[in-house]
Amino acid sequence: MMKLLEALETLARQVVPDIGNTPLYLVAASEPGLPVEYRCYGCRAFTSTWLDVGLSAWLKDQGRWQGRGPAIVVNAAALRTEAATDADGDEDFADMLFRDRLTAVLVHELGHVVEAPFDLTALENFDQATTEATAVVHEWVTTDPPTRQAPWHGHGADWLRLVIHTQH
Repeated sequence: MMKLLEALETLARQVVPDIGNTPLYLVAASEPGLPVEYRCYGCRAFTSTWLDVGLSAWLKDQGRWQGRGPAIVVNAAALRTEAATDADGDEDFADMLFRDRLTAVLVHELGHVVEAPFDLTALENFDQATTEATAVVHEWVTTDPPTRQAPWHGHGADWLRLVIHTQH
């Protein structure tokens, strides 16, 4: 899995050169020890401007923390399962579908990273911020929203323009 994440990081840095030397955290939802709040229940991936803060304790435990930077959690296992199901036993086709879907999901999330510029602000009380960020994610995955938002919510014209440009 780490080789795959490293390849995705290389791709992300090519697609969004603005990331530069800023730390970039690509995390597989199935990685051992990842707190349950970050396991991508019901989605293929997610990011936020404070996701690095929420994941910082786990990233430190993994020896991966390098400071503030964009973070994306990807549900590669779900994408692999979907690809295998759709390929109906054709392993080569499943591998191709998986790579394509993984790339599409990464570009989708990178659109969000660029749209809401990543926050590199030094935090006075980092431990408290980490606890608060995890609490937000915990509430998000354990609480049904009162009304479901349309799937395009959060995917406005600016995001769409960014994703189209990163695809080319």
